[in-house]
Amino acid sequence: MGLRRKILKEKYRDRYAPWVAALCVGLAAFAFFFFFYPYHLQHKEQTLLFLHNPDYVFSYVGRPGWVACLLGDFCTQYYWYIGAGPTIVALWLMVVWLVAWVVFKRLMASSDWAMIVATFVALWEWLRECAFDYPLSATIALAGGMSLFLIFAALKDGYARTIAGIALLAFAYWCFAYGAWALLVLIVISLLLRKRWTYAIGFALLGVIIPFKSYPATNFWSWPNLTRERAMAIDTEAYWGHWHNVARMANEGKSGYLDAFYYNLGQGMRGHLADSLLHHPQEGPYALLPMTDRNSNYLYTAAAGEAWYRLGDFTFAEHSTILGMIFSPRSEGTRYIKRLAEIAIINGDSALADKYLTMLEATAVHSGWAKRMRAQDPKDPAIKQLREIAKLKPTQDTLRFSSDIPGTLRALLRDNPDNDLAYQYLMSVDLLSRDLKSFETDYKPQRGRARIYDEAMLISLLLRNATEEELQASGIPEATIDDFVQYTRLFNASGRQSHVLKQRFGNTYWYYYHFSGNNLSKNWGSNLEGRRHKPASDSIPAADTLRTKALMRPKAQIIIPDSSTTNEIY
Repeated sequence: MGLRRKILKEKYRDRYAPWVAALCVGLAAFAFFFFFYPYHLQHKEQTLLFLHNPDYVFSYVGRPGWVACLLGDFCTQYYWYIGAGPTIVALWLMVVWLVAWVVFKRLMASSDWAMIVATFVALWEWLRECAFDYPLSATIALAGGMSLFLIFAALKDGYARTIAGIALLAFAYWCFAYGAWALLVLIVISLLLRKRWTYAIGFALLGVIIPFKSYPATNFWSWPNLTRERAMAIDTEAYWGHWHNVARMANEGKSGYLDAFYYNLGQGMRGHLADSLLHHPQEGPYALLPMTDRNSNYLYTAAAGEAWYRLGDFTFAEHSTILGMIFSPRSEGTRYIKRLAEIAIINGDSALADKYLTMLEATAVHSGWAKRMRAQDPKDPAIKQLREIAKLKPTQDTLRFSSDIPGTLRALLRDNPDNDLAYQYLMSVDLLSRDLKSFETDYKPQRGRARIYDEAMLISLLLRNATEEELQASGIPEATIDDFVQYTRLFNASGRQSHVLKQRFGNTYWYYYHFSGNNLSKNWGSNLEGRRHKPASDSIPAADTLRTKALMRPKAQIIIPDSSTTNEIY
C-alpha cells in the first residue's frame, strides 16, 4: 500500500509540478512588470507601429524570423492598455519555461533537473526583457527555436536525421531568426550526450560556416535599470498629459538633465514654474529647453519636441519629433505619428494629416483616436485641447537660429502675448543664464510677481547702482529686502563659503547666481554666442557705493563678489 501511494504521489507530482512551477514564474513576472517595471513595456508600445492591413502583414514574410516578429509585434501593440503588457510578457515567459522543461527533460531524463534548468532559462529571458530595446519577438524566437528541437529529437539516428536537422535549422532561421541558434545548441548538446562526436562537430562547424544573425534579439544579457525605468515613467506620464505626476516624479529624482527638464515642464504646465524653479537642482538653461543634435539621446530629442509643442512653436516641435522617431530603437512609433498628425492638423496641412491619420486608423489601439481627430467634434475633450494649443500658433514666420532660444521665446510672445508658458520659460531662461539685463527688459510685473523675480531684480538694481527711488518703485516686498541683507552678511561672514549659505538660502536666486548653474554653453542663445560666460557681477565693484534706507541697515554692507568667487564658464 505504501509503495502504491508513493507511485501515485510521484505520478501526480510529475503531472502537476511543472504547471505549478510555470504558473509561479508567470505570476512573479507579472508582479515585477506590473508594479516595478511597467513603463519599459509602455515605451516599447510607443516606439512600435503595427498596421492591420495585408500589405504590411505580408511584408514580414520576406525577412528572417518573420513568425516571431509578426507574433511579437502583434502582441506588443496591446501594451498600451494598463496591465496588458505584464500579462503578455508573463504568458510568453511561461511558454519559454514549459518548452525548456520539455526539451531538457528529453535531454536529461530527469524532470527535477529539467525544471531547474527551465527556471534558469526563463529567468535569463526575463532579465533580457528588462532592456528598453529588447523586443517580445526575441522571446518568441527563443521558444520557437527550442520547440523545433523536439522534432529533431523524435527522429532516428542516421543520415536522414542529419539532413532533417539541417533543414530544421534553415526553417528555424526563416521563422524564428536567432531561434536557430537555440536549436543548433540543443542539437549539438544532444549529439554529445549520445556520443555522436562526428555529427556534433559537423553541426558545430555548420554554425561557424553559416553565421546566423542574432536578430531580433538585441542583447545576450541585461539587468533591470531602475534609473531608466524612472526616466521612461516621467516621459510616459508627460505623453499622457499627467503633469502633476510629471513634476512629482521628476522632483523625486533630482539628478540629470531629463529630471530637471520634465520638472520644469511639469511645473510650467501647471503655472508654477517661477515659484518652484529653484526647488529642484538646475543644469543651467539646458534644463528648460535642450539643444539637440545627432548625438543626443532620442528620449531627450523627443522631450524637446514635447516642450516646443506646448510652447506653440510647431516647427521646432515637428523637427524634434521626427528626429526622436528616427533615432528611436525601431525608427517608428505610434506616439510620434500621433504628435505629427496633431501638428499637421494645427498647421492646416490636410494632406499630411490625412497620411498620418490613415496610418493610425490601420492600428488596433489608436484607430479610435485617429477617427476622432478626423471627425473634429468640438465637444470631444481631445479636440478641445488641440484647439487650445492651436491658438498658440504664430501668425508670422520668423527667420532665426535654432540656438537662439531666448529670441524664439520672445517671438512667440510678440505674436501671442497671452502665451503664459512662453513667458514663464523666457523668464527662467534669462535667470538661469544669469542674463539680468535681458531679464529686466523681458520682465512684466503686471503678469504677476514671484519671489525669484524680486530676488533677481535686487541684484540687477544693485549692479546698475539704482537709486532709492528706483528701489521703492520696483515694489519689492520689505521681507525680501531683509533676506537679501541677511544673505550678504552671511556671505561675507562665512568667507563666501557655499555650504554655509545653502541651508538657509539654497533655494534663492542669490545662491544660484553665485554658486549654481555653471553648465552654461557658449551656444546658448544668439545674444550669448561666442563670448566667455561669467556672472555679470565679475566687473561690478562692492555694493557699498549704493546706500539706501530700504537696502542698508546700520553698518551693513551688501557685496556682489568678484570673479574669484565664481567658476569661469565657457
